[in-house]
Amino acid sequence: MSTSADRRRRVSDPTDWPPIVNSPSIPFTRPIGVTSSGVAVESVTPPCVSTEGGAFVTITGSGFVPGAVVAFGVADGTETVVRDEHTITVRVPASSGVSDAVITVTNPSLESGQLTDEFQYRWPDSACGKPRRRASGR
Repeated sequence: MSTSADRRRRVSDPTDWPPIVNSPSIPFTRPIGVTSSGVAVESVTPPCVSTEGGAFVTITGSGFVPGAVVAFGVADGTETVVRDEHTITVRVPASSGVSDAVITVTNPSLESGQLTDEFQYRWPDSACGKPRRRASGR
């Protein structure tokens, strides 16, 4: 099991350097903590809904905060509920004419994250999934 000290990176700090010495055995590093912030959108379930919209989807990721807005292409979802830092439920708007919609989650701080190529609108009663190609020939 690694500890936070194990995950720290070492970087050179010129202000701590001694006078120039030609010796590779003198370490010129110190540990620093690395944190990550921002919004990351990782998945959406279900991955497609009717072009009429109205269905609820669950979005997973990280960095979500209350007041976040979820957009599907250029249209905002409604009834958005940030359940926790990693989960949002939202009602999908009607399609704005696109079949593949980029999902964008924007926090009140204006930090945002996107999910591309993972959500599609389908005609009512069409099955989810990649469109099937018809066999060519006869």
